[in-house]
Amino acid sequence: MTAFRLLFSLRCTHEFFSGGLCTSLDFVPTASCRRLISNAELLLRQDTGHLAVYYDADRPGRMPNEAHFDFRALARDNDFQNYTEGLAPEAGKALYLCNNGTDEPPHGRLSREDFLSAADLCQRELIPSELQAGPPIPAFLVRISAGTRHLENPAYFIPLRARRTTWQYFICAQGVVGSDLYVATQGESETFEYRGEVDLPNGRQASHFRSTVQFPLLHEQPVHYALRERYNGRLVVRKLPTPSPSMLTRENFDGEEVLTSQMFINL
Repeated sequence: MTAFRLLFSLRCTHEFFSGGLCTSLDFVPTASCRRLISNAELLLRQDTGHLAVYYDADRPGRMPNEAHFDFRALARDNDFQNYTEGLAPEAGKALYLCNNGTDEPPHGRLSREDFLSAADLCQRELIPSELQAGPPIPAFLVRISAGTRHLENPAYFIPLRARRTTWQYFICAQGVVGSDLYVATQGESETFEYRGEVDLPNGRQASHFRSTVQFPLLHEQPVHYALRERYNGRLVVRKLPTPSPSMLTRENFDGEEVLTSQMFINL
């Protein structure tokens, strides 16, 4: 009976998802990578955000001493770039990760920093051309070098960070004075400030509350904020909505352009 052993595995993690594993990415092997796997009689097992390559332990010699396994990371979610940091492109560069760089990745991490970032940008002329060919445009590119010289069963991973945004609540209600309200969690100091009354594009007036810090966009927010009366703490709205990654805006705040998540509440 043939015994297959792990040559290497690759997975993508993401802060956005509560389970940690990134479920909005597929690792797609290039055509030459597929030929390599077939010719070396390897097994490729794939799942969303994860793959593993196995070799025949009885015939490891069918593999070359060292080979390059190339994958394009393709997003299956249209909002992927909205809730993921570190994907900002630069002219003539692409995000490229490999396991044979000058800096050894600690514990299998392929990104140069704690999360995928601009530090992983590489000049396009230094990246294998097949990795860059054709649509759709990948989120990033990966090369794993492995072969008979590398039979250590390494588990590689690429960590992604959730994007941070400033949250804004616009409270619309007749007879409500925004300065008499506050946004906070139970037992927590206020992390939103009242910014005054504003006129919305539809002509209605709203009380504007803005977070004093930036929060990560998460698939399942662990904290929900409440709207309360300032002087007696009476609950007005128990669970205010949390941001949608598809609803991001850019605005200039104190001379700096920031990403914001706007939410509108009708009382």
